[in-house]
Amino acid sequence: MLYSHIQFKDNFIRGNGDGGVKAAHCLKAAVTKYILNTATVPKDSRIVVRIYVDLQALSFSAGKAGLISKKSEPRALAPFAFRFSQVSPFFDFTDVGDRQSVNSKIIGMCSITDFT
Repeated sequence: MLYSHIQFKDNFIRGNGDGGVKAAHCLKAAVTKYILNTATVPKDSRIVVRIYVDLQALSFSAGKAGLISKKSEPRALAPFAFRFSQVSPFFDFTDVGDRQSVNSKIIGMCSITDFT
C-alpha cells in the first residue's frame, strides 16, 4: 500500500514531539486494524512507514496554518519527525531537503518495492 500524501491531525502537529509519538501510534493502530480486517493481507505483515518531507517547507506551512508559532525555527517540526521515527524501527520520517528530493525518494521507493 502506498500513499504519496499524508495528513496528520492538527493536534498531533501542535503536540510537537509528543504529537509525533501519538501520530505514529495512531497510524500503526489504523494500519493494524486494516490488516486484521482485510482477508487478502497476511496477518503477520510488517508495517513499514517511510515519510519523506521538506521539513523547512512543512514547518513554514504549519506556521502559516497557525499550528505552530510563525516565529518558530525553519525546521520547527524536527522534534515531531524525530519522535515519530523512534516509535518503531520500521517508521522513518525523513527530511530530504526540497520538494524535488521528496518526489525522487517516493519514485525511487516505488521502483524497488512491490506493493501488491
